[in-house]
Amino acid sequence: IKKINNQETDEWIKETEKLIKASKNIKILKNSLVTSYNFTNHLIALEDKSVGKKIDENKSELTLHKIRTTHTILANGHIERFISFRNNDLPGVMLASSFEKYMHRYGVVPETSPVIFTNNSTTATLLKSLIDLGHKPAAYIDARNKEKIGRKLLNYLEKNNVPFYTNAEVEGCDGNKKIKTISIRKSNKIIKIKSSMLCVSGGLNPDIHLFTQSKGLVKWDDKLATFKPDVPFQNTITLGSVSGNYNYEKTPEEINKKLSFLKVKN
Repeated sequence: IKKINNQETDEWIKETEKLIKASKNIKILKNSLVTSYNFTNHLIALEDKSVGKKIDENKSELTLHKIRTTHTILANGHIERFISFRNNDLPGVMLASSFEKYMHRYGVVPETSPVIFTNNSTTATLLKSLIDLGHKPAAYIDARNKEKIGRKLLNYLEKNNVPFYTNAEVEGCDGNKKIKTISIRKSNKIIKIKSSMLCVSGGLNPDIHLFTQSKGLVKWDDKLATFKPDVPFQNTITLGSVSGNYNYEKTPEEINKKLSFLKVKN
């Protein structure tokens, strides 16, 4: 998304943060993790106060917050699925989204020519991020048939001369203390590629852990091939990818619908 309410995304975020900070009834806890969602609307959060600065040995590094709510909104996102293969625990095997976070959050490229192994199109952003920085993956492997892969992604791979294999899979990795070679199985043939890093993406699962801790019921979604929140047990609503909505353009519609229902209910 490039714009929100006709504002550049960075500007919208800055303005929204200002509004939240100026509010008298909202408390912001940054660098905090909600570890459990108990009964009744009781959440436990751990705040790390030492992020980005030297630890003060005279003060507590962490603060435990016990929170009671009237209503709880969960927007804790999703988790990337892994794919099993031989030696998948060798150093150098990494989730594709983690590799991308290193690049955008910390300005670090763990490997300039990794192999990407996927069964979905979320790895297109990792591919583009690498190429924009002047790097090219050693190979792009997709378990799907070519017909099921978007033409835009295929054209991008061809345009940038990235070796890619469709209807293929990683058979395994070889090396001692790190990956040295990656074996690709395609049409019952094994192709070996040299690289020290393999980025893996098996799709996305809604992060339903807090929702299930609150005793909410989940249901299986055949299209997403995962469980997603269904019936809440407490005063809980889920928004965004935690609810199985991976389309950012539909998020405002989802927010308006669910929060309007909350208003009517009250």
